[in-house]
Amino acid sequence: MSDREECLRYLGMLGSKEKKEDSMFEGQRIINSNLLPHMGIEDVDIRKKAHFIAYMAKKLILAWLKDSPEDDRDHYGKKRVDMAGSLLLSLF
Repeated sequence: MSDREECLRYLGMLGSKEKKEDSMFEGQRIINSNLLPHMGIEDVDIRKKAHFIAYMAKKLILAWLKDSPEDDRDHYGKKRVDMAGSLLLSLF
C-alpha cells in the first residue's frame, strides 16, 4: 500500500463511519470538496491544489527565513475603493 492510499484511507475513516473499503473514496471526496474548494471540486483539480499549497508553503518559509517581506493583503491601503459616483455611472 502506498503512502497516498494510506493517507486517503485515514482521511476517509475520519470523515465517515462507512466500511473500510470505501474509506479511500471518501478520503478523495473530502479532499475534492473541502480542500481549497474555490480551485475546483473535480479529480483533475488536484494538481492545481497541490501547486497552490506548495506556493503557500514557499511564501511562508521565505517570510519565516526573512528572505522576502511579509505580506499584509488585508491592509486598508491595499484595498481598491470605488466611489459611489463611478459605481452609479457604470449602472446607467
